[in-house]
Amino acid sequence: MKVILLREVKGVGRKDAIVEVTEGYARNFLLPQKYAEVATTARITRTQQEMKNAAQEQEARHKEMAQLAVHLAHVRVTVQAAASAKGKLFGRVTEAMVVAALKQQGFSVTEKVVSFPSPIDHVGDHHAIINLTTAHVATITVTVVADTHHA
Repeated sequence: MKVILLREVKGVGRKDAIVEVTEGYARNFLLPQKYAEVATTARITRTQQEMKNAAQEQEARHKEMAQLAVHLAHVRVTVQAAASAKGKLFGRVTEAMVVAALKQQGFSVTEKVVSFPSPIDHVGDHHAIINLTTAHVATITVTVVADTHHA
């Protein structure tokens, strides 16, 4: 019996796969557990269209992330932080501070994509890594300046 898997089933196939299984397996396990649905012509067509749409959306997102990574590679942001006279910060530059600085330049990223090769705890130029996806990573320059209001 041909069925369309509604979720990944170990040993059978991935979500949206159209697979041939025994009728008993389909009727007694896959269909009652809502792991699959009977593969009618209409459902097959719908599933194929959904997969095509998902692939197009993924390709568009991939291109968008590639462009963003290229733009970010040339970005320099400035962060103000309270520091001693010798330039040692009274704390550290955080991911939120970098996200806020990027937002001021029109970039929209979340804190979870920002990381630092080493903690930023003194004034000067540093690097922050922006992990957009596993394939799209950009390194930006973070210039830390002493906040004169707190020094």
